Amino acid sequence: MCIPGRGGGVMGCLPLPLLLLVVDLALALGPAAGSGYGPDADMDTLQDTEDQDALLSQDLIRAMGLTGRLPDVSKVNISQEEWTRGHEQYLASVAAQQASELDALDAHPDRRKLYTFHSAGHHADARGRHRGPRSPRRPVRTFLRMDLPADSVLDDAEVRVLVQQPGTVRVFEVWRGGRRLLAEHEATWPGWKRLEVLEAAQRAAARGAPLLLELRCAPGVRCEGAAANAIAEPGAHARARRAARSDCGRDGTKCCRQALQVDLRQIPGMEFILQPGSFDAGVCRGRCPPRYHPANHHSLIQGLLRRREQREARQHDGQGQAQHGDKRAPRVPRPCCAPARLEPLEILRVDENDPTKLKRAPMSAMRVVSCSCA
Repeated sequence: MCIPGRGGGVMGCLPLPLLLLVVDLALALGPAAGSGYGPDADMDTLQDTEDQDALLSQDLIRAMGLTGRLPDVSKVNISQEEWTRGHEQYLASVAAQQASELDALDAHPDRRKLYTFHSAGHHADARGRHRGPRSPRRPVRTFLRMDLPADSVLDDAEVRVLVQQPGTVRVFEVWRGGRRLLAEHEATWPGWKRLEVLEAAQRAAARGAPLLLELRCAPGVRCEGAAANAIAEPGAHARARRAARSDCGRDGTKCCRQALQVDLRQIPGMEFILQPGSFDAGVCRGRCPPRYHPANHHSLIQGLLRRREQREARQHDGQGQAQHGDKRAPRVPRPCCAPARLEPLEILRVDENDPTKLKRAPMSAMRVVSCSCA
C-alpha cells in the first residue's frame, strides 16, 4: 500500500498489515537507541522515504530484543539437526503459550507438527552402475518423497542439504514422464543450503497425494544429508482456529477483534526470522456506543461527556442560535475501539552471535486477544 505524502508525493509503500503493525510499534516504543533520530522525531516531519522506513524498521527490530548487530543472513549455516531442534522447541513453546490462554481466540490452539522426510538414496545411471555423492561425471540426483496427511495446511516446506563444494543445486517436482524446476541455489561457499518448495507441497496436500522431489547437485559438487521438512496441521483444525479469531458475532459494526494477517516473509530485512512465516496480529475495529465494552471508568466518563455535549449542541441548533460556519469540532471525542489485552509473539530466528544456531525470543504485546472501548 502506498501512502500519499505532502505536496502530492508518496510517503512510502508498505503492505497494509505491515503498515499497521509497524506504525503501532513506532508509537508504542519510540525511536530506537542509536538510530540517529532524536527522542522527539516525528513521522510527519521526516520528508525522506528512506528515513521513514529506517525509523519504522529500527523500532520493529528493537521489539525483537535486537539492540546491537543483526544476524548476518549471508553467513547462515543451520544444520538439519539444529533446524529440527529449534523448530521442535518453538512449536512446543507456542502450544504451551496458547494452552495457558483461556479465551475464545485460543479455543482451538495451535496443533502444527514438524514433518521430516529423509533421502531415499542416489540414482544409478542408465547402465545400472550406482553413482554416489562423490561422482564428478554427472549431476548427482537424490530423491525425496514428502508424504503429508491429506488436507494438511502447510506453514513451511523446504529441502535442506549440506553442500561440500561451491556449485549449483536444484530441486525439481517429478512425476511419471515429467519434471518441473521448483528452486535453484548457487552455493558460493560450503554449508547447509535451503530450497523452498512450499507452493508445490501445498498443491500436493490439497490433492491428498505425496510430493516427489528430485535434488540435483552439479557435477563435482558433493551433497550430503538431504532432507525435506514441512510444518503443517490438519485442515479442519486450521479452519476452525481461523474462524475463532474474531469475536464480532453477527453484528460486525460494533467494537470487536478482527483477524489481521501479517506475512513476515514479505518484509525486507526480516530474512533472519524463520518462524512464524505469518501470523494473525489481530486488529480492533467498530463503533463504541455508550456503555459498550468500556475499558475502564474513564471511558464511561468520556462517553457521558460526549453524549452531554451532543445533546447541548442539538439544543443550541434547535434554538436557531447557530450561524453558518459557526459549528465547532466536538471538544470530547467519542471512545474508540482499542486493544484490551495483548499477548507476546514467539519468534524463532537466527542467533545474532552464532549463524549456525537458532534462537527463540518472545516479541511482547504483538497479538491482540480482545478489544474494548477506551
